[in-house]
Amino acid sequence: MLEKEYIEIPSGFLDKIVTNKGVAIGEINKRHKVLLMFLRRIGCMFCKETLKDIAEAYNSLIQFNTVPVVVHIETPTVFANFMKEFSNGDPILLNLISAYDEDFVLSKQFQIVSMSDLPVLGNLKNTFKMFKRGYEASKNGFHQNMLTSLSGPDPLRIPSLFIIENGKIVNECRQNFIGEKTDYIQVMIDPENFGEEIIPIGPITKEMFCDGVYCEMRPKAKQEEPKVEEVQIKNKSEQKYSCIPSPTAGLPEEEEAPIELKDVLNNKRRLRFFHVFAAKQHAAENVVFWQEVNGRFKKKEDDEERLRVAKNICEVFFDPESLMEINIKESSKNSVKSRLSEEGPVFDLFDGIIKEIEDHILIHLFALFTETIEFKDMVEKTKE
Repeated sequence: MLEKEYIEIPSGFLDKIVTNKGVAIGEINKRHKVLLMFLRRIGCMFCKETLKDIAEAYNSLIQFNTVPVVVHIETPTVFANFMKEFSNGDPILLNLISAYDEDFVLSKQFQIVSMSDLPVLGNLKNTFKMFKRGYEASKNGFHQNMLTSLSGPDPLRIPSLFIIENGKIVNECRQNFIGEKTDYIQVMIDPENFGEEIIPIGPITKEMFCDGVYCEMRPKAKQEEPKVEEVQIKNKSEQKYSCIPSPTAGLPEEEEAPIELKDVLNNKRRLRFFHVFAAKQHAAENVVFWQEVNGRFKKKEDDEERLRVAKNICEVFFDPESLMEINIKESSKNSVKSRLSEEGPVFDLFDGIIKEIEDHILIHLFALFTETIEFKDMVEKTKE
């Protein structure tokens, strides 16, 4: 797979861009990945929708040490007043980090384009798509004044977002037209990038965040164990899931290979898609834990290395202060810690917890996953 080429950010450039929190983007990026989102303008219905979407994705972004920063062209005072009214008291929206794109310095550096820069034929198609999306957004309660929306400098600028790590762009999403829907979790994890793993370096806690950057995450909905009949699991070894239609739909029978949870967990390419879905369900820590144990801990042959990884796993996933804490019995955590202390990093150290997560969390997530477009996309893109 060829590596993508991105715009090179000049050394020290991000250190000059100070956010509304008084911290430069460059300083934030020393500790965290930055999701840099360029808005069009505050009167735009799509930008209002974008802000709401970022707030909804905030938990998953923070779990992966990614801080969202929105870039606006309005003066800081105008933007702050807008956010105060628009947030409706939502603490995440109220505390969202933003950067003023004075004189379009950021837009020029990141080469943000306008619909007027695109070919005429492409513009006609995209204009139709824009109005269609506008209808969808208005149905969801996002409205705008067309006159104010199309006034001011560069009214046809197209929003874009970038994932920045260590001062470099590692992924981007440039929308094709104003209003194109963006999946922030998918851009962050990028299921098409099969060569990289999402592995936390250490315990992600609120104390590690730059001053003024961290905002309390939304409370998680309590994960209830599903009833057996809900996910139709009587015997896990016999249960199969498939999104491919039956032979009555006219497809050859050989294409009906059923896909089970184990087929996804043990396939690196498929696992990336499942990882994206889990993050959207605010349950990504369970998938990452499974990856850490089976993809890293069990592959270490050196005892000292395996001990280091085991301690890291306990810090990241067992610590109540960690944003990646997994929701399992406290007795299960204590049992692992005791074994680690008495027996060392034995190969089956985490097997009990892996079974607990597979039986009570991952299997339920997988049942939901099989009903989604993401599952169908995974099947299509990972065919042997």
